[in-house]
Amino acid sequence: MKKVIPVKHEKIWGYEIWLYSPLKEAPTQYEDKSGYVSRGPLIKIIKANDPLSIQVHPDNELAKELENQDNGKSESWLVLDCNEKSELVVGLNNHDQKVIEQALQNKTIDKYLKVIKPKIGQFIDIPAGLVHGIGRPNASGITVLEVQQPSDVTYRFWDYNRKDKNGNFRDLHVNKALKSIKDLNYKVKPSIENETLIYKTEYYKLHLLSDVKVAPSDGVAIINSNDEYFAEEILKDEKLNKDTVFFVEEI
Repeated sequence: MKKVIPVKHEKIWGYEIWLYSPLKEAPTQYEDKSGYVSRGPLIKIIKANDPLSIQVHPDNELAKELENQDNGKSESWLVLDCNEKSELVVGLNNHDQKVIEQALQNKTIDKYLKVIKPKIGQFIDIPAGLVHGIGRPNASGITVLEVQQPSDVTYRFWDYNRKDKNGNFRDLHVNKALKSIKDLNYKVKPSIENETLIYKTEYYKLHLLSDVKVAPSDGVAIINSNDEYFAEEILKDEKLNKDTVFFVEEI
């Protein structure tokens, strides 16, 4: 097994910790200095003290067309912490492009957002093309573990008229966002709960581990030691760290 050095990134809305990154432009490093992560999913902790933007990610085809990248970005969240006011955006209730464009111009997009109340321990799958956002104004305070395709392409199309520390609005990517949005008839799916397997996508399997001593396959173990999260790259049947709580298996 190899421990990976986590990297913290401060954000306007809080921070994120990259536990495991194979991105060529920002790979995470092995603790033993033997090299950098080069394959697998991107795994983060996201701490949203304030809301993230309303955003969408392209699928593989559009990522190639719009960014000349091989991977789009589908992701999954495990809710680690939230409160009674916390909210998540998971889709739109109207996909008419003219309606959405007009709502953005009129700053009335809120009425077209599908909003849910998260629960600690809940899994939420966010396929490419689904409009989403972690937190809402006065309804944030959410921490999630995010597992995603190895891409960091994000198209923001609404940012609550927020300004950065320099008094500037953050860039929006409305045209690319509108091109990426899909009408998925989306509903939050229940967890699988098959032994340790909790969620399965076409890109990875997600396992919650309790009383499991060895790795069920090659993959990435997520360890929580004294409320500090980090990742270990591990091979099938290797002994797991006693504080392992989560396991990601690439498909």
